[in-house]
Amino acid sequence: HTPGPWRHFSYAGSDFGICRDDGTGKDLAIVRDNEHNARLMAAAPELLETAAELIRVIDALRERNVLGDWPVVREALQPLRAAVTAATH
Repeated sequence: HTPGPWRHFSYAGSDFGICRDDGTGKDLAIVRDNEHNARLMAAAPELLETAAELIRVIDALRERNVLGDWPVVREALQPLRAAVTAATH
């Protein structure tokens, strides 16, 4: 994927653009009529990085036996792991 950070901007009329927030001005996508989707897409790199870091931290805590009820935590993390995998593979 294109490295972040990304940002959204008003493009034309009710459309919005997504671009890298690095000064290059290169557009990544155009979103028709939905600023909320544009905001979500612009936040995607940061959300992905944060989710992956949370998984790493929880796995490290599990290895140190800091987490008490691991099956409950593992079950709660399954959708997050699946989302990160879907986004990166």
